[in-house]
Amino acid sequence: MPLTIVPDGLKVAVIDLACYRLASTHDRLTEEITERAKTARKLLEAIAAGKAGLGTAEPQGQAETPGENGASSSDGAFFEARPRNFRGLA
Repeated sequence: MPLTIVPDGLKVAVIDLACYRLASTHDRLTEEITERAKTARKLLEAIAAGKAGLGTAEPQGQAETPGENGASSSDGAFFEARPRNFRGLA
């Protein structure tokens, strides 16, 4: 889906991957460039898997309705977590 506003975190991830590609092409690859590319890949994989969001510029309109274990805020943010069972704390 095209984004009207590209979040800064997404820009940084894409730039880090581009730097990695350019550096590996010209034999100027450093450990920092490699680590930043690995971090960028992990972020993009997490976004693709739905485990991370795009940030404040996420598209509106497909917000979930809070369920039994969820909560929402007035600005449309939605939070949900599995219920936890604590034993032996009483």
